[in-house]
Amino acid sequence: MELTAAEYTRTKTAAVVEKAVGDILHQDDGDEDKLCKMIIDVILQNRMSKVFEE
Repeated sequence: MELTAAEYTRTKTAAVVEKAVGDILHQDDGDEDKLCKMIIDVILQNRMSKVFEE
């Protein structure tokens, strides 16, 4: 857990996710399905297990 927390901090994942979600919300056109898919994509692209798989 400590290694994951350190990697999360080192890679600035929180800032990356915050920016990505902000960008998504600016693009929101009222399509909830599209919005949910974009948010899930951000989650999948930035999950810590992905970092340790590589």
